[in-house]
Amino acid sequence: MISSAIRFFLILACSFMQVRVHAAEVHSRAVEVIEEPQHCLKQNIECAVHVKAHNFMFKMNQVEVRAANGSSVIKKTPHLLVVARGEVAVKAYEDSCEIETLFGKINVAKGSVLLEVTDNQVRVTNIGAEVTYQPRGESKTLELPKGLMNEMGRVNSQGQAKTSYPRSMSLGPLIKVWSGLFKKSEFSILKDEFEAFVPHWRAGLEFVGPWYLETVTREIAEFKAEQERLRKLKAIREKEEGYYREMFRRKNFLD
Repeated sequence: MISSAIRFFLILACSFMQVRVHAAEVHSRAVEVIEEPQHCLKQNIECAVHVKAHNFMFKMNQVEVRAANGSSVIKKTPHLLVVARGEVAVKAYEDSCEIETLFGKINVAKGSVLLEVTDNQVRVTNIGAEVTYQPRGESKTLELPKGLMNEMGRVNSQGQAKTSYPRSMSLGPLIKVWSGLFKKSEFSILKDEFEAFVPHWRAGLEFVGPWYLETVTREIAEFKAEQERLRKLKAIREKEEGYYREMFRRKNFLD
């Protein structure tokens, strides 16, 4: 039984698709995809792909990649994808897939992840997979629970990408992006994936509050502990400096 909320967003997705189909018919003569080198997706070589019109789907072994109009990606290996810009969904079946962006790395297994990459950040939404991410410049790998999203932003002067905490998202903007990755003839696939995602989204709403509070509390405690360590270190250094100053004065008969 489809709830009224799910039905509403599916109708919304269908309307977005209809608008895109009309736009596609107007520009039906446009070249949809540029591959560099030509026809490289059919070969086991590095392949740059730029989607110029509509949307486009291709496979890398057991990994399915969907890219919206304006997206640019590079298939480095059957298990490594670089997303330069655009809106891209990556679905890993049996194999996991590593995704590189300017702002950090994402690993996806057993499900789908949605990426929105601009010049300023990458937004990562876990549609229902095992997802980890590592912001550029960070040594730790972080988990992104199902039904939640996070962002990695510009790299600072220390070489670290700015990031936040996993959180839930509004379904309206999400379905607008998500539906842009499917052709109208694939609406049933989108419908099945969206219905499977909604329970993860609802669970994420309940999970993120306590998890966020626990994470922030732990980081505040770590910050306070680091501040205390620095305070003690400063006190030791000041004591040592005072001792050496006293020794210098005595040696030079300044007292």
